[in-house]
Amino acid sequence: MFRKISITTVSRILISSLIIVGSLCLLISAPAEAWAADVNLSLNPSRGYVGDSIAASGTADAQVWVTIKILDSEGNIVYFNPTMADADGNYIITFRIPDVSPGDLQVVAGYGTSVANENLTVKRSSRSSGEDDLSDGKTSDDLALEKALENQEEVRLDLSNSKEQKSQLSPASIEKLINSGKALNIELLGMKLGFKAGSLNVKEVEGAKETEDALAELGAKEVSADKEAEFLDGGQLGQSMGLIEIGGKFFELIAQIQIPNADGSFRTERIEEFMEPVEVTMDLSYLGDLTPEGIDRLTGVRFDKNEDGSIQPVLLGGTYDPVNKTFTFTTEKFSYFEVMMNNELIQIKLSIDKQEITVNGQIKRVDTPPVLIDSRTMVPLRFIGENLGAEIAWQEETKTVVIQQDGKVIELVIGQTGTEIDVPATIINDRTMVPIRYVSENLGADVTWFPSTKSVEIVK
Repeated sequence: MFRKISITTVSRILISSLIIVGSLCLLISAPAEAWAADVNLSLNPSRGYVGDSIAASGTADAQVWVTIKILDSEGNIVYFNPTMADADGNYIITFRIPDVSPGDLQVVAGYGTSVANENLTVKRSSRSSGEDDLSDGKTSDDLALEKALENQEEVRLDLSNSKEQKSQLSPASIEKLINSGKALNIELLGMKLGFKAGSLNVKEVEGAKETEDALAELGAKEVSADKEAEFLDGGQLGQSMGLIEIGGKFFELIAQIQIPNADGSFRTERIEEFMEPVEVTMDLSYLGDLTPEGIDRLTGVRFDKNEDGSIQPVLLGGTYDPVNKTFTFTTEKFSYFEVMMNNELIQIKLSIDKQEITVNGQIKRVDTPPVLIDSRTMVPLRFIGENLGAEIAWQEETKTVVIQQDGKVIELVIGQTGTEIDVPATIINDRTMVPIRYVSENLGADVTWFPSTKSVEIVK
């Protein structure tokens, strides 16, 4: 009538139960920042009112139990529920925002020693209270930004001690920032993001101004080792690029707009390019004291995904601060990044109407300075080309300049445009002037334009 169960079987059941209970206790008690980031988590939407439905979804190991917990501002657990990932590692669980005070909640998804964190903003509702509250609908970052502007202070958002390494700003707050002419600095993950005045004056923010509850998210997250390997291998590193890893962080920078849909869900629109390049400052103190040769080889590297899915590393150069042991580079758009070394790094810095041009830290002088023609930066071809390692030849009969490098040949005829060149090469003071972006990028270099200073950086 009753099947006998051996002591061994009972022991196994007890041990399994203790492991499960122990794991749940660990998830409940362990601080979020102590976990590794192998599990992914996203919230849709990432803000709402008490009682609103939120979908927490992501990826994990196949068929593991992923526990979702929500912490209030004091670290109290206000929601706790597990769900199982499917055979492909996908999981989703829907919950309603618990009855808590307006502010930011921390949503944590985890199992084993893996965890992911996302911020959930509970909005202050005036729909029933009718109160005239100036903070209604504003995030904590909105309030911090507006307070800094009101007090005429530096606009600085410090997320270094926050579990959520992503700021949330309304388009209205960004418009106030732009109109103030002030920069925005965000500190997080051992780095600082410096948005100059006007950097966020972009079409994506402009288009979201009239949309209620739209939010701009700016931040960063460290990338898993597997993702890093995918990018580094796909980036054709090694001899082809001359890039050397230095053991630093491989991270993704985030700039996107969360826009509400009619059904209450949110869609994400990526900010494609900034009006002014953003400064990224990284802590390199872990490298100790660097030699001058080592400093000269440092470069920021952005990993762009091409339309065919291939990975293209883009060298960004940068500047090392030996006092603070930090490295700063600039980027016109966000993607995946790492600070690396390059044995043959070339950095050229120039400004419109200035005869001084800096090549790898050395100031040189040209007799014909760069100029703007029809919104295109024109530079002396021979100076730029030869400093990028190309050979330049002039054909008097056809008024053609021939640029050769590593078997590649570029021909430009004075006064003629083409499919990729809308402002032709021209002669000024007996010097052949060419569009800097067209020539430099065809020679494998990256070109960054700084509108506020009318300056250009070329890195190869």
